[in-house]
Amino acid sequence: MGYSSRALGVWTGNTNFTDLLALLGDEFDDNNSTLWSQLTHKLVVSVTVAANAGSDTLLATVTAQPCIIHAIIVHADAAQPAHMTNAAVKGGASKVVTFIAAADLVQADVDAADKQVAVDFGAAGRRLAATKTIVMEHTGTGSDALDLTVTLIYSPEVAGGYLV
Repeated sequence: MGYSSRALGVWTGNTNFTDLLALLGDEFDDNNSTLWSQLTHKLVVSVTVAANAGSDTLLATVTAQPCIIHAIIVHADAAQPAHMTNAAVKGGASKVVTFIAAADLVQADVDAADKQVAVDFGAAGRRLAATKTIVMEHTGTGSDALDLTVTLIYSPEVAGGYLV
């Protein structure tokens, strides 16, 4: 463990989370929820199902505490099949939150490797309560597999909130 002196603002030696919290003192509450909720996280999910699979692809589930979704990026790892019609990213109870609409994610938007569709909700974000899900709806006329990577950028509302 390193040496710290709050009066002088000096920190030397090995740094770990517990030591930093001790140095910061009462800037954070006892369960560190203030610090935890200020952190930005990301979850990266690969989508490799048939374009016409007929069911949603689960991207993430919110754990025991709410999360704020700040941005979503859908990246084409390869050209998507011609018989992919469109896709949408939705969440919440009964998919009432539309993150990316089907009209904004059509085959032409991801018909070459590295093309992408992204949405940035900024600092305010979109809130999802505990246990809610984020899914991708996709439609198509053939069974060729999609090859997409979805990146979800989020922050927990309080300690214990994260996406899995």
